Amino acid sequence: MTWYGAFDGGDLVGVMGLEYAGDAVLLRHAYVLPNRQRQGIAAMLLNHLEGEVADVDTIIVGTYSANYKARAAFEKAGYQPSPDSEAVLRRYYNIPEDRLRSSVTYEKHRNSGR
Repeated sequence: MTWYGAFDGGDLVGVMGLEYAGDAVLLRHAYVLPNRQRQGIAAMLLNHLEGEVADVDTIIVGTYSANYKARAAFEKAGYQPSPDSEAVLRRYYNIPEDRLRSSVTYEKHRNSGR
């Protein structure tokens, strides 16, 4: 996984990871400092990481089902809920069953028009 950070001056205000997983790339661990949320930092990181993706069509991001703020942000950025989040989580992630059951995934297909 490669980490990317958003800085304001010398202060780290947000992070996001990019991990290649075979035929897809995973956006991982997106965090923005609470006092810096709703300022476009996550969207800026997301756009930058999407620009870094090479040689795969599918970008996948997961979050907790109850995280409505993140879910709305991903949908606003053009991500669609995966048809079968459980299958995506089992294929690309290694997480405990309780987290798997409380999580959803979103996908963006860059070139195929899916």
